[in-house]
Amino acid sequence: MNRIAVASLGNPLRRDDGITEVACRMMEERNRFKADYYYGDPLNYLGRLVSYDLVFLVDAVLSEDPPGRVKLLDIDSVSGPGLSTHSASLDLVRRMLSGKKVFLIGVTVRDTGYGTGLSPGVDPQRIAEEIERIILARASVRH
Repeated sequence: MNRIAVASLGNPLRRDDGITEVACRMMEERNRFKADYYYGDPLNYLGRLVSYDLVFLVDAVLSEDPPGRVKLLDIDSVSGPGLSTHSASLDLVRRMLSGKKVFLIGVTVRDTGYGTGLSPGVDPQRIAEEIERIILARASVRH
């Protein structure tokens, strides 16, 4: 079995960006996964993730898609500003976790301004279930 890390990169004080923390906590409550919660400097979490075989970074994604859409992205295919709310950090993630299988699970959001609360369409229960399905499907594939 692969050692799996689930890392929420959402900031609960940036409105929709907090959906990743809310969804990951829901998965933990159902005893599906243990997640870690990070926001800010990627150096705060990258050192902890290097010991895992399979890493899922769960983050808010800026997109024209409707809010609440969940996407699975291979981190090697993600580039350019504006995709993840932490796009500038993805190059560092790639370098530090080189040789690991790393996926970005993105949740489309609209409002990442300061404050709390989620936009309409950003449904934590549905999003948690979709993230969980993605992780279970990818974890069962041999890497």
